[in-house]
Amino acid sequence: MIFSATKNRNPSAAHRQFIVVGVQRGGTSAIAASLKALGVSLGDNFHEPIYEDIGMAEAFRAGNWKKLQKLIVAYEQKYVLFAWKLPDSNSKLTRVSKLFSNPSFIFVYRDIFAIAKRKKTVHDTDISAAMSSSLSAYNRILKFVDKSHYPALHISYEKLLQDKQGHLKELAAFCHLEASEDLIERACKSIEASPRSYTQWVEISRQIIALNKAGFDGYIDHVSESLISGWMLKSGSDQPVTLELFVNDKLITEFLCDTFRGDLITAAKSNTGNAGFSIPLPEGTLKKSDRISLKPTGHSVGLFTDF
Repeated sequence: MIFSATKNRNPSAAHRQFIVVGVQRGGTSAIAASLKALGVSLGDNFHEPIYEDIGMAEAFRAGNWKKLQKLIVAYEQKYVLFAWKLPDSNSKLTRVSKLFSNPSFIFVYRDIFAIAKRKKTVHDTDISAAMSSSLSAYNRILKFVDKSHYPALHISYEKLLQDKQGHLKELAAFCHLEASEDLIERACKSIEASPRSYTQWVEISRQIIALNKAGFDGYIDHVSESLISGWMLKSGSDQPVTLELFVNDKLITEFLCDTFRGDLITAAKSNTGNAGFSIPLPEGTLKKSDRISLKPTGHSVGLFTDF
């Protein structure tokens, strides 16, 4: 069931900000995707399938409130309607609420066992600990709701999946959006229980976590019939990493990751930036559904993708 608070501290203001709050793996991405489909901006630096603005997320997690507010002010000046999704914000809701000029909150709730199972898949988190963490987060949310007077919409993720159209209409009404039946129908397509892009993101996240534990970091940027590119480095070292390329567990070639990548310096991942690779592939190397593996020489961890 969806219900909304009636107290609005500034109901006449045209500019509104919608803060999507829940817990990690708790369905907030579906709401952010819905808002985007309905025409609400998510900022200039968000990425699918999790729809988090990278700059705002980094500032929040670093406790850099000055930078976060600067980003918020810029977005408020640029967009009449703006939404920010970050599950972590449940830990600092009172402070976060004061950074926006006219905030409304959209709280998303999901079965805590389903959340725990998803966390187990991605981070290998203990099921019991994950359930306890979700309960604590929801308790913080409820305490904030009891004490605050901001407009609020409360959404059950499970009920949303059962009645997408009905819930999207209520979401549009809460945001004061005139949504046609056609727009609602198109927005419905943005909501999936396990979209392929999200499943892929989960798999990539698991790979990166395993790489980090082994002392490496990397990413596959592009795969085609003729080329595979990306980057790989050893944490704390400027020495280029040697990678082995496997296709369906068959070793194809070995190469050095020493191509310059300025973005790795900007992201503070490398001092030299010499960690990229762009490897031409002979015709016929890859076929559809082939499994591609890139592993640091002598290690079992790596990056994996299907062509």
